[in-house]
Amino acid sequence: MSKPANKKVIGFFVIGAIALAVVTVLALGSGKFFKKTFKAVCYFEGSVGGLSIGAPVVFRGVKIGTVTQIVLRFDPSKVSVLIPVFIEIEQQVKERTVSKEQRGEGWQKLIDAGLKARLETQSFVTG
Repeated sequence: MSKPANKKVIGFFVIGAIALAVVTVLALGSGKFFKKTFKAVCYFEGSVGGLSIGAPVVFRGVKIGTVTQIVLRFDPSKVSVLIPVFIEIEQQVKERTVSKEQRGEGWQKLIDAGLKARLETQSFVTG
């Protein structure tokens, strides 16, 4: 006769398989591993109240990226505070914004022409 199956081993196997499936869905479902991003930093002197990590970066009404980090830097010699906000812009957006020949200098031209970052409140209804 064959030996009966150990129910504890089968239970641990099933729980492990479910946990592995959940982790895989969360990791691959976000799509973050498959997106290429361009990192940038914006500096603010005033309040960034309400800004949080994960907030959308919007350019003329189109979401182009997200906020990844907010830092507070105090300069004791000037007695001033500078707040660098690190953002990630999706590579697809960067590539569609300028032609292949201008990719390296495209964003710099926009900045030279007056492109600036500013904080705006999102809709109270949609968040």
